[in-house]
Amino acid sequence: MVPITLKIEGFLSYRERQEIDFRNVLKTRVFLIQGPTGAGKSSILDAIIFAIYGKIPRFGKEDKKELFINQAKDRATVEFDFKMKDNSGNYKRYKILRTVHRNAVMNVDLKVKVKGEPDDDSEGEWKSIFIGKNLSLKDKNERIVEDIIKLPYDIFTKTIVLPQGRFAELLYAKPAEKSDIILKISGFEEIIESISRRVGEEIKSKKVLLEEKKERLKELKNIDPSTKEKLISDYKMVENEIRKLKTIKDRKNEELKFLNQKILHISSLYEYMSEALLKVEDIKKAQKEISALQNQKEILSNSIIITKRRKEDIEKARYTLDKITDDFDHFFQMMEMAFRATSEIFELSYQKKSKEKELQILKENISSVQVKIQNLEQEIKKLPSVDSLRFLDQFLRKLSDFQVFKREEEILLKNINELKGKINESLKEREDFDKKIVVLLRKKEELEKEIQGLNEKIEHLKINHSALLIRQSIKEGEKCPVCGNIYHRSFESQLDEKQIIQNIQSLSAGKEKLEEGKRAVEKEISVLEGKKSEKEKHIERMKEELEYNEKDYREFKKRFEDFKKEIHKYDVNLKAYELPPYILDKISEIFELVFDPFCSSDFIKKEIKNLDEYLKHSQDTFNRSREELEKEKIREKEFSTAISNIEKNITEISDKISARKKDLGELKENLSLLYRKISDSFVELYDFLQKDSYFAQISSYIERTLKSLQELIGVFNEIFKKIDNEKEPSLSREFLKNFENLLIFNKKIFSETKKKIDDFYLKVLEIARQEDLKLKDIENEIEKLNSKINDSKKVIYDIMKVLEKNSDLFGDVNGNLHSYQMEDVEEKIKRAKEKLEKIRDDDEKKRDTIESQISDIDRKIDELIYQKATIQKEIETLERNLGERRKLEEETRKLEDELKILDIINKDFGNDPLSFKKHLSDYFLEKVISYASRIFKEITRGRYSFELDPSDRKSGAIKIKDAFYDGKLRDSQSLSGGETFIASLSLALAMSARILGSSKFECFFIDEGFGSLDDDSLDDVLQALEGLAKSNIYLGVITHVESMKKLGYFSKIIVEKYESSSRIRYEI
Repeated sequence: MVPITLKIEGFLSYRERQEIDFRNVLKTRVFLIQGPTGAGKSSILDAIIFAIYGKIPRFGKEDKKELFINQAKDRATVEFDFKMKDNSGNYKRYKILRTVHRNAVMNVDLKVKVKGEPDDDSEGEWKSIFIGKNLSLKDKNERIVEDIIKLPYDIFTKTIVLPQGRFAELLYAKPAEKSDIILKISGFEEIIESISRRVGEEIKSKKVLLEEKKERLKELKNIDPSTKEKLISDYKMVENEIRKLKTIKDRKNEELKFLNQKILHISSLYEYMSEALLKVEDIKKAQKEISALQNQKEILSNSIIITKRRKEDIEKARYTLDKITDDFDHFFQMMEMAFRATSEIFELSYQKKSKEKELQILKENISSVQVKIQNLEQEIKKLPSVDSLRFLDQFLRKLSDFQVFKREEEILLKNINELKGKINESLKEREDFDKKIVVLLRKKEELEKEIQGLNEKIEHLKINHSALLIRQSIKEGEKCPVCGNIYHRSFESQLDEKQIIQNIQSLSAGKEKLEEGKRAVEKEISVLEGKKSEKEKHIERMKEELEYNEKDYREFKKRFEDFKKEIHKYDVNLKAYELPPYILDKISEIFELVFDPFCSSDFIKKEIKNLDEYLKHSQDTFNRSREELEKEKIREKEFSTAISNIEKNITEISDKISARKKDLGELKENLSLLYRKISDSFVELYDFLQKDSYFAQISSYIERTLKSLQELIGVFNEIFKKIDNEKEPSLSREFLKNFENLLIFNKKIFSETKKKIDDFYLKVLEIARQEDLKLKDIENEIEKLNSKINDSKKVIYDIMKVLEKNSDLFGDVNGNLHSYQMEDVEEKIKRAKEKLEKIRDDDEKKRDTIESQISDIDRKIDELIYQKATIQKEIETLERNLGERRKLEEETRKLEDELKILDIINKDFGNDPLSFKKHLSDYFLEKVISYASRIFKEITRGRYSFELDPSDRKSGAIKIKDAFYDGKLRDSQSLSGGETFIASLSLALAMSARILGSSKFECFFIDEGFGSLDDDSLDDVLQALEGLAKSNIYLGVITHVESMKKLGYFSKIIVEKYESSSRIRYEI
């Protein structure tokens, strides 16, 4: 597994989103994760473990979701992007996204890159593994571990990622646990389990198959091969019987075929006779229909003569009506002209009266406007002059400028005073910084003295330790290489070496704490000195700003004095303008305020506002009065023009009324002449149509039209009298409307009359047409019936010819068809039909008998065929069972041999002490221990190495070989904290170099532990890490050891604490 990116948000100390791109640091193979305590270094490993397993070691068995989420966030999100080799050694790219909400369940998603290169981010396609699958969180976690990582949580945190406090777990692990760890991370556990599982499944399936075959052999045990000969004999006998029955059936089928042909021929003749009888009936029916049609034809001919005469009469009436139509159209045109003229006279009279009323109103309005104009001119004279208002406006503008000056002066003075206060305050803060720095310098001196004392004690203890080691190496009676005295065992110091080492470690730890406290004090002094320097710079900037503001104020004061002199000029010229006395007093008061240095700008602003309101009011009044005066003058002019126009219109209307009366008199004479002509023509037409009662309805329409026309002429004469006899027409709109309605009604009556005659004409034409068509239909129908009779006789003749040829069946039917009546022909055919029916019935009975015999033969043949098939099936079953028994016996022997081999393989891949699995784990353990021993020996400068327990090498127990004690073997629990870390690190490095590097796990992490090492041991560990950087694995080391921060040959991920969130940067 090679990490690519890790995205964290809301997880532990990572409140804000951070992204770690491991590609930035993997180039050096070994990389460091550094930062101060509590910055969030270990949280990076926690995030990787959390993404994969949904839990982390620091919380133990606690998996409450609130533990993972940053206090300031509602959810935690971790996305781990990595690549990993599959079984074929090719890389696959994966992304695990795990999210946990405070108020919701945890969720995880797994994606795999299905298209594109694993290391190329610019292209490719990702596929979600869990989409469309209804999986629980537990199922998803198991899929990630079993299908992708293939390491359980405990082994992963003992080998691949070593969190704080878990370095020695691999060292202290039981032998069985070590074997499981080695096999799992090397990938062989998966292969062995796969082989073992497949062998077990194969054994199980083969045992089941073997039992099935043995059971089947028991069933086939009692089969007798001699049974086959008897079955073959029975089979041949049944075949001979079937052949005999088929011969009899063929003879019966020939007899049946002859009878069927004869019956079919008789049935055909029978059908011919039935058809002939139907044709006889058709001829009789057609003769009756022809007789009835001849009677209808005679009645219809008489009706056609009457319809023809009426058609001629209505055509004459239409001709007369067409002549009347032209006169009638002319009459209505003149009547409409008369109506329009009458209506126009009425409208003109109405307009004249309306215009006279409008003229009277306009004369009254113009008098009112003239009075209003005089009043407005007097009001304008009383207002201040335009020059006075203009002067006052200029004065107010200057006062507004003065107000701006006054406000600016106040702001400048305020800024100067505020700056002076801030400078005094900053000077006081600088003095406080000086006092704090003095206190911290004293504290630093005290810490240095304490550190010096501890250094002296440590040196003293180291000298004692060296002396002790020398004494232990001198034998009784030998000279001491230091002092030259003879060594005696009785004088041996009772001080314990382990106690000395523990004292040195305890003093070193205390010294480290004091040095850390000293560094904190130095850092605090540095921070205070930085703040003091910033404060001094800030004071200088404020002093410069104060000087600049005071200079601006002096320049402003000069401009303000010049402006005051300019305002004073307005006070001198004020009396030259006409303004109300109280306004002049108000201006004088403002002048006094302007030159009063203690007066505030807000008070002056209020007085200026009052004066400005007066000016606006005066200007508004003056402008409003002037606008109103102009409007009234325009109205006066408009009224004068309107009066002139109306008087002209009244004269024109009077002339038009006289002209229309003259036109109406001429129309009256012409209408009277035309009315008499139309009346005479209608009377003539009415008398003509009264001769035939058929036209009574049309006559009533003509009479109605004459009466309506008389009424219209009467109303017109009455209208003419009203117009002609009076000076002013007394017509009303209602009277004219009645005349118009009557005119429209007359037009409608005439149109209805004309339409009625036209419709009647069309009706007569349609009657004539229908009668002609009906006559033709009757003649055609008679012709069709005669043709049908001839066709039927021909059919009967042809049938009689057929019967003649078959006289041997039913006797002679010869005779001339035309020499017989239809009744005689019908009687002959009926007799022949009865004879045929009797012959057909006899033959059908014979056919039924033969068919019954054939059916019995078929049933016997089917029974024999079934018997034959049953015998054949018994023969085939016997042969198949005999063959199956021979095959099963062979397969049973083969399965028993295969099961013996599979049992041997199953034991070899099981947990037996002598199994291949145990041999493989021992082999890998020896390789790891051998390489770890070399690293351990190198780091401890030859003192320590690893060795498998010689008393029981098969158990895999690890012992520590101590060269300082003549290679004596020690338990790993006897090591100190620093030595335990070095031992665990050696094992981890060996594991990575010998197993992880050659498996799919190519990167592992170590969290802390370096703080427990002295400087020499740390240098040795770093040299080992440098050697690891040249191998094929990646190693991430989390540390806050100061000396490791200065290493330049390893890439670094720097974790920094900003306010309430951790942040990431790189040093490459």
